[in-house]
Amino acid sequence: MYLLATFIFAWSTWKHEQTGILLFALLIGALTALRNRNWNWAGVWLALLLIKPNITLIPVVAIAVWLIRRGNWRPVAIMCVLTISLLVVSTMTIPNWYQPFVRPDFGDGLVNVLDGPQIVAIRINTTLSDWLKMLQIDDGIGSAIYASAIAISALILAAVVWRSESLVQVTIASLLVGFAITPYALQYDYPPLTLVLFWATALYPRSMWTITGRAAITFFIASVLFWERPISDGYWIVIGLIGLVIWSWWTGNKKVPPDLL
Repeated sequence: MYLLATFIFAWSTWKHEQTGILLFALLIGALTALRNRNWNWAGVWLALLLIKPNITLIPVVAIAVWLIRRGNWRPVAIMCVLTISLLVVSTMTIPNWYQPFVRPDFGDGLVNVLDGPQIVAIRINTTLSDWLKMLQIDDGIGSAIYASAIAISALILAAVVWRSESLVQVTIASLLVGFAITPYALQYDYPPLTLVLFWATALYPRSMWTITGRAAITFFIASVLFWERPISDGYWIVIGLIGLVIWSWWTGNKKVPPDLL
């Protein structure tokens, strides 16, 4: 499993020298601190997770809401205080760090490859919108699918956060929702999904049919790295993990393994 996760998720991060593995480490740090009731460190890890909000904002918010619903305000308060403090320190150190965010052309770098002010190529991301474009889905239909995905994902995540007694289940749902609908992500951002892979394959199976189906979906997820061409094809990994979670949940006994709580 460790080799499989390294191949599917870590390899791309190492190749592009990105921070996906760091995000995964911070996520596990936050979950471990919460499991051990170390609220101070939990707040610190959650705050640091926000270093890449296009990837981690939805999971952090979901975890924070789940904690508040259970009356546990301390880690959330520490996270907010630390985040605000870091913003203040950043502003004092680099007073104009936020200026690029208010420029009219700020979003150009998210959709175009730039050489100075010149657009030299169209940027392809590993997101639902770019995946639909590469499938040559009409823009209008693609926008409708994207909007529907956001609405459905929001409803599912809200239901999980409100009803679930398991922090791991909330984290799994929020990771899948976050990567499913984020407007900007690349395949090297995927290491946090390692938790999803391990959780879905750790649910207790009932039959050989369950194990076979789980193995087939996992094989498909791993195969993406062999046949993907544009990087948007990496979105099949998210789709595969959603299918793996659904399959494992409905064909298993729906209990969370104790060692993952």
